[in-house]
Amino acid sequence: LLKQVNLSKPCEAGNGKVMVAWVEDCWEVNRIPGFKINKKPEGLKTRFDLLIKTHCEGEVASMRKSGTSEDYTESDLLLTDMKARMDDFDETAAARKDNVKRKIDSIENSGALMRRMAMGNLDAQGRMKRQGRKRRIKPQVSIFHV
Repeated sequence: LLKQVNLSKPCEAGNGKVMVAWVEDCWEVNRIPGFKINKKPEGLKTRFDLLIKTHCEGEVASMRKSGTSEDYTESDLLLTDMKARMDDFDETAAARKDNVKRKIDSIENSGALMRRMAMGNLDAQGRMKRQGRKRRIKPQVSIFHV
């Protein structure tokens, strides 16, 4: 399970794609001959979350012990690597959301600017037409010209 999650990185999937990634992981894990637990994608995600939580609690407990050299197993290394990657992804998520928000704001601002410019052009054209009507000289007919 840890090897497959480390390869596919379902936690880094976009919005609405996380469970799709876990479904793919479920298919891959269930195809492994040595994997005896037949779980649904939700169960695998819960199992992974529990493994990460237990690993983090174990790290805190082992950090309290001083001066002991630890023997890391492959699963410990995978869990440490995945936890670090998940933390990095969460930290950069705010920056990614901010970039998307700025893009949307700039698009909206440019749309508002274009509308103001278009309305300004229409107003200017309307003023020119009104001024042109006022300046027209009406023909004057007098008795002397006849």
